[in-house]
Amino acid sequence: MNTTRRVTVAMLAIVTLVVGYYAVSWRFDKRWTIVRIDQAVRAGLPIGADRGQAEAWFRSMKIPFHYKEYANSSNFDKYGNETVAEMANLRQAELNGLVRAVIENANISWMWNGHIDVYVFFNLNEKVVGYLFVPRVESF
Repeated sequence: MNTTRRVTVAMLAIVTLVVGYYAVSWRFDKRWTIVRIDQAVRAGLPIGADRGQAEAWFRSMKIPFHYKEYANSSNFDKYGNETVAEMANLRQAELNGLVRAVIENANISWMWNGHIDVYVFFNLNEKVVGYLFVPRVESF
């Protein structure tokens, strides 16, 4: 076997091992993913759940959160020019507030770590009316 062929085979073997390692480790990674947190929040906090239930759920899951009141306020979180309420297809005037949580060290993709911003929106009666999940890649 000539030298060029040996180098090519060695490089192919290394690439295969690296890709295989990341594929297997990603498959068995138990960190939060966008799909897992979306399913967990919707199952634990169905539309109509109250704010107390939402806060208790986040505490039980050991996910840090804070409540932000929006009644008579224009202080909505934004991504670019769009408020989180707009991104969730909700009317700001019908919202009392939201619970915002940040899932740190989330499994965003097989290659990138990051965090997930979780928003649970409440109407004027403090009942859940919507959700928003925003994955964010860690910057280097």
